[in-house]
Amino acid sequence: KQVGGSVLASSNPSYPFEPASSIKAVIALYALTQVMGGALAMTTPIPEISTAGGPEDCPPATIVGTEPLGTALQQMLQVSDNNRTRELMQYFGVSVLNTFVTSLGMTNTHFQTSLLTPGFNVIGCDSYPGSALPTTLDGNTMSLSDLGILWSKIAALPAPYSNAFYALAAGREMSNSMGYDFTGIWP
Repeated sequence: KQVGGSVLASSNPSYPFEPASSIKAVIALYALTQVMGGALAMTTPIPEISTAGGPEDCPPATIVGTEPLGTALQQMLQVSDNNRTRELMQYFGVSVLNTFVTSLGMTNTHFQTSLLTPGFNVIGCDSYPGSALPTTLDGNTMSLSDLGILWSKIAALPAPYSNAFYALAAGREMSNSMGYDFTGIWP
């Protein structure tokens, strides 16, 4: 799908699959809508989860202080930090995120809730231990048609919020600030 345009090719567009880290863009879009509406600022302190195990670990529940919303978003988007993703999901609430995706018309996107603490399945963690399911399964879903909606909404963000989203995501800004680009787009 061209962002803001027509669908160029399609294969099972409504099939709900486990989106892994691509669902993190939903969290970032929600955060920016809250900043646009004045409910939050990029400097708003949010509870920070310990990153002792690294960005790819199954995040602990240990709160070690606070950090600015913008820092959490940048680490979640640029290095796919699961710790930052968990802290943002806890801060906003999974039911709020599910309501948000419904309001966007994303009918196959869902953040999986759980009766276990923290009340949702943490991205990147084995949410169904002892089962025959793959260990990466977290129960979250998304479809290709929903991804088209999501990225069209991101592209439609007005300036300066669209610029903020792209600066927080992986790409040239990451290459300039961190000295590398895992996408291989920038030299």
